[in-house]
Parts: sequence; C-alpha cells; structure tokens
Amino acid sequence: MNCSDRLGLAALAVLTGAAFVAPTVPAVAVARTVAPPAAALTMAAPLVIGPVYPIGEEDMLAWIDQRLAQKQADGSIAIAMRSARERAHKALRHPDPVTDIAKATSSRTRHVDPSVTAQTDHVDVSGRVLVARGSRINPLDTVRLARPLIFLDARDPDQVAFARKFIDGRDGAPRPVLVAGSPFELMERWQVPVYFDQNGTLVQRLGIRQVPAIVAQDGPRLRIDEIAL
Repeated sequence: MNCSDRLGLAALAVLTGAAFVAPTVPAVAVARTVAPPAAALTMAAPLVIGPVYPIGEEDMLAWIDQRLAQKQADGSIAIAMRSARERAHKALRHPDPVTDIAKATSSRTRHVDPSVTAQTDHVDVSGRVLVARGSRINPLDTVRLARPLIFLDARDPDQVAFARKFIDGRDGAPRPVLVAGSPFELMERWQVPVYFDQNGTLVQRLGIRQVPAIVAQDGPRLRIDEIAL
C-alpha cells in the first residue's frame, strides 16, 4: 500500500468514524518509499463519500432583504412603527387597571408587618455572612416611610377629590399611587409626582382590596386605612 492509499484510508476513517489499521509495510519498502511533493497532495481530487447536490433553498438573508424592501416600498414598515408608537403612548398614558380592587364600601383599619425571613445566607464578596438564613428582617428598622401613600382609582372623581384634600391637609406631601386611571393627566392637573402600581405589586403585598386606602408607618408596622366615602 503506497502513501496515497494510506492517506485516503485515514481521511475516510475521519469522515466515517471507522477504525482502519494500515497493513504492515516491510522495512525495505518503507526505506524505498518517497513521499510525494506537497503540491501533489494539495492538488489531489477531493474525497467524495456520496452524491453532492446544489443547495435548493433560497438564501435566507436575501429573502429577508427582499421582504424588507417590499414592506418599505408599500408603507407597511411605517404603518407598523406608527402603530407601535401609539400602543406605547396609550400604555403609558392609560395603564391597565389593577384587577380585584373595588371602591371601599366600609371603612377598616389594620396593620401589616413588612418583615421578611431570609431563605438563604447572604454574604459579602469575602464570604462573610451579613444575614444568616432564618433571620427575620424588618426594613422599617432601617428605613422610615417618611411620607404616607394614598392609593386611589383616578377614574372616580370622589376619590380624586378626597386624595387632593388629604394631600393638601398633610405635611410631608403624601404620595398618590394610582390603581387605575391616568397618572400623567393627574400629574398635569396637580403638578406633583403621581405614581402607578404596575401589576398591582404593592396592593398585593399590602393586602389592599379597597380604595381609597392610606398607608403610613406606625412604629415597626404599616397602618392601612381603607376609607368608605
């Protein structure tokens, strides 16, 4: 077996994963074998294992370019961009109302303990334990709720009037938090920051089911007053 044959078997073994063992070559034959020049190896015909067919699918990048050009020409892209802007503007100006929140029909007062229990050890970059697993932490021990929060549905004129009166009659500028309605419209009217409880995260955490509701710190707890108008 000459050198070319052995190279062919080696290439076939790589492509197919088969194991080939070249037959033993006598020492004399090895001594007399002369390796072909490098040019001969590089110019050899490529090894073909099976039939080769041209690619039949359309080039995906070319197809995308063609589709974009068509949509640019017929105005589809401009229409889609204008529609996206309008949806974003509407979502900002008029967010989806928080669900399962009703207008208060009876007043009630309750307290919420905002403490949380650490589920794992919290460590710093050097591995020193800052908060051990099982520790109970009350954020009000570190940070005060300096300004009360008043939750309301801005679509209800009675709640809006009550919130305005409450804010004007308190020092420390209570923060209005909407569960429905447009925060931008109320902010433009009142000229004060107005917040919106996105996805109802706060009312769920505090257990608020009726509005208007006032949240203020009462020692290590939060006092929540749901007020019937």
